[in-house]
Amino acid sequence: MKGLAITHKGFEDICSKEIFELIGAKGKVLDGCVEFDCKLEDLCLLCYKAQSVVKVLYLIDTVDYSDVDDIKKSVEKINIDEWFGKDTTFCVRCMHDGDESTQDVESRVGGFILDRKKAKVKLEDPDVTFFVNISGGKAYLGVDFSGIDLSKRQYKIFQHPYALKGTVAYCVYRLAEGENVLDPFCGSGTLIIEAALHKSKFPVNFYQKDKFAFLGFKCFEKFDFDKFFDKIDKETDKSKEIKLNGFDDQLRYIKSAKNNAKIAGVEKLINFSRIEAKWLDAKLDKGAVDLIVTNPPIITQHAGPTVIQKLYDEFFHNAEFILKGKMVAISKNIELFKKTALRKKFKIESERLVWSGKQEYKVVVLSKTF
Repeated sequence: MKGLAITHKGFEDICSKEIFELIGAKGKVLDGCVEFDCKLEDLCLLCYKAQSVVKVLYLIDTVDYSDVDDIKKSVEKINIDEWFGKDTTFCVRCMHDGDESTQDVESRVGGFILDRKKAKVKLEDPDVTFFVNISGGKAYLGVDFSGIDLSKRQYKIFQHPYALKGTVAYCVYRLAEGENVLDPFCGSGTLIIEAALHKSKFPVNFYQKDKFAFLGFKCFEKFDFDKFFDKIDKETDKSKEIKLNGFDDQLRYIKSAKNNAKIAGVEKLINFSRIEAKWLDAKLDKGAVDLIVTNPPIITQHAGPTVIQKLYDEFFHNAEFILKGKMVAISKNIELFKKTALRKKFKIESERLVWSGKQEYKVVVLSKTF
């Protein structure tokens, strides 16, 4: 059988890498998603642990897409008896990279399903959600195993105006490796919290394991989910020394980051401190940091070009001293950051465009040239 993981465009390779690490399946990288061979239990595991996925689907069919009628033959491939019992409720949800109305797709595909099975439609909390992902000229029809938006993090209670989605933050962090990791502009802590979850193998959805749609699927009537979750949870290792630092120059954001890390269950793995960029060399030894990963401040109405340029100059001056590995940065506007890096004798190893919904970001991987 096939599974489909929907992720952020531009990060499909990171998602494929994570899938291989978690279930040993080599993924086929597609536009905004990854297809892979799997067992049903593998899909449950990805819902519970994968940090790069927005949705995890049991893949029914893939077709070239021009309009909704193209999906009708895919609906005919649904094994109705596998998903519908006597009183099973269902709905259809759609994600579309174009301008077509998702509601229209959902309504018409729902009608195709009702032509095959006179079941009850329930738009809120249905037993089964059939999901249509339209991306790159293809339509993927599948069953949504999670039933929830896996890109949303329960720990993100205390916010920052420029905070990344947890899934995006994880993918940024995975672009380079390092034991001693620093986010010098941590804001509400998303990047460094995702790093802590990954390094400790602590399931990102540990605190919402009772919310998954797959718990009520007909195919799992005799499956022992308590045993399933317990086995995964025992892989968590918070005892080893994990060197993660989250710094920010504003105390209110440090407090927010600490609270979010506590809610995520990883507060003891991260050192949060109020440190300005110009004092990084006073806090950390020469070559002490393997990886800097960050979403740096950008020019705003409250922080003009002169202020941000000075901040970048101070940061790269200190990064030369403390960094022995690589730096990964993500931003809506990365150009000034890149120019400052090149002027400070850093080199650009790679860069890419990524999307979080309709929002475009640029990501750069940097290293020192000295």
